[in-house]
Amino acid sequence: EASSAAEASSAAEASSAAEASSAAEASSAAEASSAAEATPSTAEPPSLSEAPLPTAAETPAVPDDSPTALERRLLGAAADQRSWFVGQLTEGDGAAYDATLQAIDRADSWIEASQIISREIFRRYSVYIWSAPARAFTDAIESYFRTARTQAK
Repeated sequence: EASSAAEASSAAEASSAAEASSAAEASSAAEASSAAEATPSTAEPPSLSEAPLPTAAETPAVPDDSPTALERRLLGAAADQRSWFVGQLTEGDGAAYDATLQAIDRADSWIEASQIISREIFRRYSVYIWSAPARAFTDAIESYFRTARTQAK
């Protein structure tokens, strides 16, 4: 009889502990949900220079030897060096090169454009910034922002 009473008491305690644990979890979940709803989102959208570039599937590839109108506008005479730029700056990835040019075209300033070049070419492809193709590309883009872009405004 004593054994059966002890077992019943143990079972009641276990059931009571399980109910308390379940109630605490439900209360925690409800608090977290209402806190998330009550807290307005203060996150700002990423700036243009931080926005991810389109994937290769989203950017049509251009043959490595034919500059686009965008390249002609951004790079001027240096656009004829497309094959060299694609090969040396993006390891032959024409779609990544085109996506970088599109991002640069959306930049509002030379500073923003240089950040895009740094992130999408120099760091992503470990390009030495003083290499001949890096200097030629950067100089052409800087020239665009310092002259053509200024005159257009």
